[in-house]
Amino acid sequence: PIIRKGELIAYKYRAIGSKDFAISKDSELGFYNFDWIEQANKRNESIPSVILVEGEIDLATFVQCGYQNVISVPNGGGNASYMDKYFTEKAFRNVKQFILATDNDAIGLKLREEFARRAGKAKCRILEYRQHPTEGRECKDPNELLLAYGIEAFINLPLRAYAIEGVHTLNDVRDKLSALREEGYAPYMKVGIPAMDNLFTWSLGAQLSILSAPPNSAKTDVILNVAMRLAILHDAKVGIMSPESGDTHEIYAALIVLYLGKHYLRKPFGTPAGSSIEIATDAEVAEAIAFIETHFYCYACDAAFINTDDFMRIGGDLVESYGINLLICDPYNFLSDAFTPESGEAMMSNYLNTNLQRIKYFSYERNVHTILIPHPKQMQVLERMLDFGQING
Repeated sequence: PIIRKGELIAYKYRAIGSKDFAISKDSELGFYNFDWIEQANKRNESIPSVILVEGEIDLATFVQCGYQNVISVPNGGGNASYMDKYFTEKAFRNVKQFILATDNDAIGLKLREEFARRAGKAKCRILEYRQHPTEGRECKDPNELLLAYGIEAFINLPLRAYAIEGVHTLNDVRDKLSALREEGYAPYMKVGIPAMDNLFTWSLGAQLSILSAPPNSAKTDVILNVAMRLAILHDAKVGIMSPESGDTHEIYAALIVLYLGKHYLRKPFGTPAGSSIEIATDAEVAEAIAFIETHFYCYACDAAFINTDDFMRIGGDLVESYGINLLICDPYNFLSDAFTPESGEAMMSNYLNTNLQRIKYFSYERNVHTILIPHPKQMQVLERMLDFGQING
């Protein structure tokens, strides 16, 4: 049984003689054995550490070895969207440290990295259970370690922090190195627009991109189209800060149009009488809304000033609560400290470069692809490539 807030939300079956399992139909996924954390939250008690494992058998292994502070993911290293509600509701607010004991394979590594980027790597430690302290054999998961070496192998297992900023020993990246050998490089993504796909491809994570073009060249339309295609084709989760695109409900309306390829308004503005225009049905709109509400998250830019620190904080919250891997700021000029006022072009370039380095590091640390869209000054004639002076519009 999987219990949350005192109620049964799902139950799982496991086959005898194999690792096959099934979960109750239409169930809400959630962490197994999470109720003890909720009880501690009700008492507002500090929780020194929580061990995260990849399945109920591994959880039972730790309990057998004397550890009670264990939770398990519900579906192995699969879709992690169930984490959204836990981080949105700050369900881990009293946890001081997470001990990540996922499987020693590519899927386990992916799960570990996703949880760490949401919880914050500073609070996470990696459990080095892969082999017995005095033996050379590597083990895939905690249960295999128990079967091979017994309970004694779980005494004083070493913990490894995430790498010191800028310093990566081989041991720090050994899991990633092994996964790369087995899985190879992940292919970069295309969006199904030949003219664009022939020029460049996209990734979801640890990247900073800047898109700019002359005024009135549909920069916002292009990036929203790309974001929608990445969501449909590659399951991207997208955070959007776009004050110039209108209120948040207007941005969502534009996304519905992109998803369906049909008009959302029952009476499109400026439509001549008698025109034949395909308008989305209520059923189609409902389908679009169901998709968009799990893939797009718009920030209402109603504050007087939002600076780079605010932007990175909001982006971090979206990563933690919803697991976004694509973050759009349109226009970049909206950030109050994007450019220094009344400064020369050289000073401006240095200042902008510093700001971009900060955002690039944020993108790497949070494993999110950040796209900035600076809007240039109005120009009568574009005689040369856009530069910083023109972008500071």
